[in-house]
Amino acid sequence: MQADLSPDSNDTSSEVDTISDYGASMDISSMDGGESSTGSVFSFDMRRDGDLFLKVHGRMFNAQNPLYTLPADEIEWGRLDKQHRVHLLALGGLYQAPETVTQILIPEFGVDKRILDCGAGGGNWAIAMAEEFPHVEVPDLIPLLHSSKIDWIVPLKVIGVDLAPRTGRPPPPNCRFEFDDVTLGLPHYHGQFDVVHAQSSANGIRDFPQFIHEMVQCLKPGGILLIVEGDLQLYGEDFEPMEAKFSPESSGSWMNRLLFETYSCAKFRGSAMDAGRFLLTWLQQNQELENEQGRKIFTPIGPWLRGDTEAETGRLMFIGELMRQNSKEFVRGWKPMLLEEGSLKTQWIGGSKAQMKNLPRFPST
Repeated sequence: MQADLSPDSNDTSSEVDTISDYGASMDISSMDGGESSTGSVFSFDMRRDGDLFLKVHGRMFNAQNPLYTLPADEIEWGRLDKQHRVHLLALGGLYQAPETVTQILIPEFGVDKRILDCGAGGGNWAIAMAEEFPHVEVPDLIPLLHSSKIDWIVPLKVIGVDLAPRTGRPPPPNCRFEFDDVTLGLPHYHGQFDVVHAQSSANGIRDFPQFIHEMVQCLKPGGILLIVEGDLQLYGEDFEPMEAKFSPESSGSWMNRLLFETYSCAKFRGSAMDAGRFLLTWLQQNQELENEQGRKIFTPIGPWLRGDTEAETGRLMFIGELMRQNSKEFVRGWKPMLLEEGSLKTQWIGGSKAQMKNLPRFPST
């Protein structure tokens, strides 16, 4: 969503959240990484490998990285489905810099095109990219299907790595998911990918500049790095930060209080919760990257924001309703961590739920 969209100044219950998206291209002269046949993929069997997960206050979590404290279960993957749709609508597509990405991924004879999704979560982005770039189904290459050169065309591969990837959704044949902790490094993938992507990963990352460096190492010369991160700060319809509510009598937002406590708790545990604010700076500080670009996108919570056209208003209202539902489930997802840390107050949960419930709703049809 662009910053020049006009909020409805008559609606006092409106809130907006922010998404920051950034990208940078690889300096061709900066790397000479080679191929490696070493991989970390393996088959998962819950009966055999159940210790990859643990149950906390009724929710399933990854058991590999204690920093990442959002669940890894069907409820959370349902929330991530909504979040993915919000990102699609807010960003205007699957990825930033579409002309650059599509140019990089054009099939070439004998060239292995690859995409790496770090922190794949529910697998939405990786699967969508695999479907958008399936193999060699590009119009100007169709006549070559009857040529002997077809043997030189290599299918595009999409690999998603995560602490607890979604195993119940079958991926396309050109996509696979791996159990992996990106914070331990990905040396087996250095120099192998044309596009490397990360989205909403900061919760599980301690040193985000180092995470950027590791993803850069996975790029081929001329590749592109795409990162999307959020900010646990609510903004009012004037695009100024909202106050958190610290007592029933005070002004402010219970939801923002809950986000403030979540931010503080996760940051105390070591998570890079400021990544959404400093991404562009960190990208610019990485000497192996060039052409760094970034933008901040405000997304409404609740279908209150209006656009200049009926179509734009419909898009904004749909984003707002998805974000309202996503925010309610987000509160549920953070609850186990706050309980474990002894930082949860029932009043925050109840107040946040009431605030999300009382926001304007998407009109039924």
